[in-house]
Amino acid sequence: MPKRVRYLTLSHCWGKLHILRLLESNEDSFHLDIRMQSLPKTFQDAIHITRRLGFSYLWIDSLCIIQDSKEDWLREAALMGKIYKNAACNIAAPDASSGQQGCLYPRNPRTIQPEPMNYGSENEKYLVNETDIYDDHVLYSRAWVLQEAILARRTLDCGRGQLFWRCSEMRASEVFPGGVPTNIYHDDHPASKFKAISTDSDQVMITANILERRLSSLKTRLQIPIAPGRGSLERYTEAPFAFWSAIVGEYTKMKLTKDTDRIVALAGITDVFRPFFGDHWFGMWRIFMPLELLWQAGGTGQRPSTLRAPTWSWFSVERPVQRRQEKMECVSAYQHPYCEQRGLA
Repeated sequence: MPKRVRYLTLSHCWGKLHILRLLESNEDSFHLDIRMQSLPKTFQDAIHITRRLGFSYLWIDSLCIIQDSKEDWLREAALMGKIYKNAACNIAAPDASSGQQGCLYPRNPRTIQPEPMNYGSENEKYLVNETDIYDDHVLYSRAWVLQEAILARRTLDCGRGQLFWRCSEMRASEVFPGGVPTNIYHDDHPASKFKAISTDSDQVMITANILERRLSSLKTRLQIPIAPGRGSLERYTEAPFAFWSAIVGEYTKMKLTKDTDRIVALAGITDVFRPFFGDHWFGMWRIFMPLELLWQAGGTGQRPSTLRAPTWSWFSVERPVQRRQEKMECVSAYQHPYCEQRGLA
């Protein structure tokens, strides 16, 4: 693919059914031709959308990463954050649990037609079909998708009931193409369950661009150099650490097919925070030590039999993690915490 070319990406669930994948055995044939009929319906629909939007390139993980090559997978998985961040738009299939279900559905357009209602001096009301609100949106239960949802500049969610749009400027849908009104009681956007991507405005959700602007603004406003042992932990901690804590809380609730992906599936988001936070070890930022240690695992379960992270890191457990932020003031006296990594035993 030429450099600086504009392209789209796809967020999808693989499912349990076999889908066409790039393998070492078929790599040469893939360079020559991939027959449309051999692709699962979700891929076919995404290609149709890509063409209708005027783009020539679509990045799909299972077709762009050699799935049975550990070397290629590790190299490309580390770049996935940048791939989604640099895409012109991300196509998401929120309601498809497998590649065979597609992301374009037959439907009656009248079911998404809003009916404004006015009650005299009261605010304008809307009568809408709330079917989508109760959909599971299975895609957004997958851990890999969290970084795709946050890092993508723009996301087009192709829901079963309607299309949804999300970018750093607004949220919209087929029901509200001009933007979702702030007085809507229910938020039926497929990604709205993520507290980690909420903002002060009802109109937008967090994207990497917004997150970087906020972190940069906080860094400038607080005038705190990002370096261990410098600045005031108490002044710097509240907002930036809350961003990270919200992401960790959401991420640890989500599912991974391979739990060994737990670290790499968050790497793209970690890269966004690194210029502002500095060094980190296994999801624990050095500048926020010892505050980072105030986490607790919810639910039931055991640590994995294979050690993948030190026990003081939340990466070492396979359960939802909560932050003890109410204890923040108790550690604010540690103005110059010192930490040194000495490896794993």
